[in-house]
Amino acid sequence: MGKGNKTRNSQYQDAYAMSGTGAAAAKKQTAKKDRTATFVTIAIVLLLALSIVLIAFADSGMRERNVVVVSSENHEVTGTMLTYFENIAYTNLFSQYYNLYYSYYFSGDANSAYSMAYQAMSQYTLSDFFDSAVASVKELLVLCEAADKAGVKIGEEEEASIQETLTNLKGQYTANFGTGVKEKDIRRALELQALASKYYDTYVEEQLDSVTSDEITKYIEENKELYYSATAIKYGISLLAEDYADEDAFAAAKALADTYVAKLEAATDEASFKTAIVEYIFARDIDATVAAKISADLMPDEETLTTHTNKILATLVDVLVTGNEEPEVMHKDGTLEAAVAAVYDAIESTCATALASLETTQAYVEESEDEETAVGEVALWLVNADTALYATKADDTSDDTKYARTVYMLTEALHLVDEETVNAGHILIEVATNATTEESDAAKAKAEEVLAAFLAGDKTKESFEALAKEHSAEPDSVFFENIAQGKLVAEFNDWIFSEERTQVGEAAVVKTSYGYHVIYWDGQGENTSVYSAKEGIVSDRYTAFLEEGYKTLTLNEKYIAKNTTATETE
Repeated sequence: MGKGNKTRNSQYQDAYAMSGTGAAAAKKQTAKKDRTATFVTIAIVLLLALSIVLIAFADSGMRERNVVVVSSENHEVTGTMLTYFENIAYTNLFSQYYNLYYSYYFSGDANSAYSMAYQAMSQYTLSDFFDSAVASVKELLVLCEAADKAGVKIGEEEEASIQETLTNLKGQYTANFGTGVKEKDIRRALELQALASKYYDTYVEEQLDSVTSDEITKYIEENKELYYSATAIKYGISLLAEDYADEDAFAAAKALADTYVAKLEAATDEASFKTAIVEYIFARDIDATVAAKISADLMPDEETLTTHTNKILATLVDVLVTGNEEPEVMHKDGTLEAAVAAVYDAIESTCATALASLETTQAYVEESEDEETAVGEVALWLVNADTALYATKADDTSDDTKYARTVYMLTEALHLVDEETVNAGHILIEVATNATTEESDAAKAKAEEVLAAFLAGDKTKESFEALAKEHSAEPDSVFFENIAQGKLVAEFNDWIFSEERTQVGEAAVVKTSYGYHVIYWDGQGENTSVYSAKEGIVSDRYTAFLEEGYKTLTLNEKYIAKNTTATETE
């Protein structure tokens, strides 16, 4: 990515990578994995089955070397060039399902791996790939025309990548892309992709820099559902009549639930809400748990048992709601105390699970008169500015066969969801997962040498990037902007978000599962809401830019219609 932003990659960059260097790198990485003979056999079967699509490309009638499918003022895409873009569309989709196959296979389910991947691919027709190729070409030509007007040209780096791709194809253009396809077709397609990708980067950077604070504020307010939400805790009680021996048992269960739903509705803070949940689970489960955990010979009289169960409930609330530490008491096996402790452990586990999943969020919504887009009463209540903090509301969807009531408590009123981000760079000294101690130590030593070289220099981003070009396993992915908490691997994340990071240019070696990273701290980024809004604004501008550009293109409608119809019937 060089000096660009990792989060701003366009689809053209992805496709460009798939077409050559990226595909070669992926192949190299895949070759490192240990494959069994069985996997190879099954994979070959899958590839052969799906290669029918590629064979069909060669026989789909797209052989007219002189047919222009889409053209702009200065550029054009012919029928033979279009097959390249069809293969890109196919390859991108195939890679997704290959990864699905790969993950299923190594989880031990080879049959499901094959059937799922093959069935998923089979739902697509050649028409889908043809249509995708035409859409991509239209966008590409709009970008290329804009690049010409802006004076953007592909340079030596892009030319070298194009040549590498052509070299990797080893002249097998017909075999890979169909009858009549020659090197000049693929070269021209690659040149258009490279130019479009390069201009897209420039376009996005310029547009992001031009967004004003007023535009950001307006965008956020106009898209509140993307940026505002309320936070609540909720607890639902669901009972099915069929799970009870008779109507009386079901009625008793519903009566108990009603009692605690009322307590939940009456709660005035999170502690009282959670206490009601613990009390309900205790009341619901205590008799069955006592019967299961306390044997008949240990069962005490009713008064003693009540004393024990009351203590269990008090301890549950004290530990799970108040947050006090659980008392450590050792009980001799085979005693009543040990059996009572087992009762506590069973109910405590159920309560802890319930309390761990209470929090929920509700994105901003507005009331709608359209039945298809109607918003639920609870959702509207949660985002309503008049709803008081810690207010509660019950949602009832019960009928004759089930009891279903959920109680919500608002814990954070509607607010802008926002967080700080940071910018950082890295130089990765890769360590394989099966690396020996010696190999790992060597990687660490190299990372420390690179760090020392950086610290001994002028400590600038430019010198860091120069070292990355020379030493990193990811020389094109050096700097990252607007990184949010938790988006990167834990060790990397913890270092860049440490309170100790205060000076731009700080650097250190950090080990992760990928190897050793020499990390460069590049200061605070933009808050997530600001950056997201800017991206949304630029996306809207880009859509408008394309729509205007499409009007200037010339499409061979007859050719497109003919090939769409033909591929649908093959």
